[in-house]
Amino acid sequence: DGKGMGAITMPPPMSLMGKGKPFTMEFQSAPGQVGAPMPMMTPLEEPKEEKPINIPNPCEMRRVYTLYLGNIPEVVKDSFILELLSYCGTVLRWKRTTWPEDPSKVTRFGFAAFVDPAAAWRASTWLKDQRLVGRTLVPKLLDHDQEVIDQWKVETGQKDDEDAEDGSYMYDEKAKMPPRRRIEQLIHEYNCNHFQKDKKKKVIPTENREREELRKKRVRDYQAKLDKEYSNHVQSLEDDVKRRRKMEAEEDELDRQEEVAEAEQLVAQKLQRAALDGNQAQLTLHNLAQKIYSIPKNELFARPLKWPLLKRERILQNKLKPWLIKRVALIFGGRQDDFVEYYLRRMNVEVNPRELLEEVQRFLDEEAQGLVETTWRLLQYEAERIAATT
Repeated sequence: DGKGMGAITMPPPMSLMGKGKPFTMEFQSAPGQVGAPMPMMTPLEEPKEEKPINIPNPCEMRRVYTLYLGNIPEVVKDSFILELLSYCGTVLRWKRTTWPEDPSKVTRFGFAAFVDPAAAWRASTWLKDQRLVGRTLVPKLLDHDQEVIDQWKVETGQKDDEDAEDGSYMYDEKAKMPPRRRIEQLIHEYNCNHFQKDKKKKVIPTENREREELRKKRVRDYQAKLDKEYSNHVQSLEDDVKRRRKMEAEEDELDRQEEVAEAEQLVAQKLQRAALDGNQAQLTLHNLAQKIYSIPKNELFARPLKWPLLKRERILQNKLKPWLIKRVALIFGGRQDDFVEYYLRRMNVEVNPRELLEEVQRFLDEEAQGLVETTWRLLQYEAERIAATT
């Protein structure tokens, strides 16, 4: 107003954008002066530069522990499974693929990667035998990870019937309960919501609630009594069956020993005849096997497979499937039929070996290379063998 001093903070001029600092323009006029005051520019203090926050990257950790989770109902979303796993500890990743012939449907199994052994052990223990939408979940650690976790249990004194209290799991502050109990509660709520989705909820009057609870308790007690009687009856039958099987096994063992002796005698005779005849066919197959197993991996994957011949002779069912069941059982430490079914379905659609290797590597990491490569060598050998003998 021309009577004193004022200040206005302004950005730097366009010509100085990116070069100068914001400044304050002060206006000062002499007492009694009328007219525009003279501006004075004073630079503001430069804001202090904030230090970046270093967030550790979980992928840089040395060890990853992989859990196979099988028998998952197809209606269960991945978000719910991931929520259950997060109560066990830090989850690095969760992978669940779709069926080859119908990408809209997810498989009944998936793989979770944890960054510490306690979390992987909790998941394999807490999710075991849990019933989700009528299916019993099957958590299984990969064989080499199981060995590391067994060693960790020995070093830490961890017992199977105790929870690992190392603070790495997610405690539910809102629910005010331990994580294992929270997992059981979430599964129970999910089952109730699923089975009562299209049913009306029965509203029980307040005065009848105690009576209803007593009735339910009587029903539960009676059901528990029946279950116990049935369990005892089944146990008795199982014991009787075991005794019979033991007797039959002993008899079978005697018969087997006699058959083995006869077979060894026949084999010795055949070997003698084969040695005399030169056994050209056996020598040919032996040379063929050596040839197939000496092919480098890149050349092996580039060679086309005779799919029509393999399917016509049912090699996938009669040769590949029995071998695959045994190989997968060695990797997981037990049979995993869901994974075997998925693998065979991919083979039935004549999948490219490199594409199959990329898919399996997402689940099995270093085990995938040997599994896919050996599969291709087996199929190449069978195709060449059939072609050579027909």
